Amino acid sequence: MAMSGKIRCPWCEKIFDSPANRKDKDTIECPSCFTKLEITQASPVQVKIAGEVDDYMHEEYDDWK
Repeated sequence: MAMSGKIRCPWCEKIFDSPANRKDKDTIECPSCFTKLEITQASPVQVKIAGEVDDYMHEEYDDWK
């Protein structure tokens, strides 16, 4: 799910730079779709969607995708 120094959002699949000072369990936000992501592994960086995903998120994102 991730590349060295890059993060692929599991929601919108955009690739963006990972924060330099990342740690396990940190929460970041995708700059493209604003989904909250939890860092599950700091090196190499891996993420998952943080918390609960509401159904309305799917509907709204599909409208402007």
